[in-house]
Amino acid sequence: MVSLREVSLKQTVNDTIQTILPLAQDKDIQIHQNINTDMVLSVNPNLWNKTLSNIIGNAVRHSPCGNDVFVFAFRFATCS
Repeated sequence: MVSLREVSLKQTVNDTIQTILPLAQDKDIQIHQNINTDMVLSVNPNLWNKTLSNIIGNAVRHSPCGNDVFVFAFRFATCS
């Protein structure tokens, strides 16, 4: 059975950026994040953290030195 927990999107993205920051600094890469609202997600925390780390880490690893990496998340309005 998969264990789900509620986590803050903004906090988990910020935590992931902090772990990847040394690699980004070595490549003179700035990581920018823009999360307009603090969404709460129901996720398996271990898998979610690994997913974020893979996505943001790959962006840094595969970007040329001196570039910027942007992480955006937006909530879209829904019709009722």
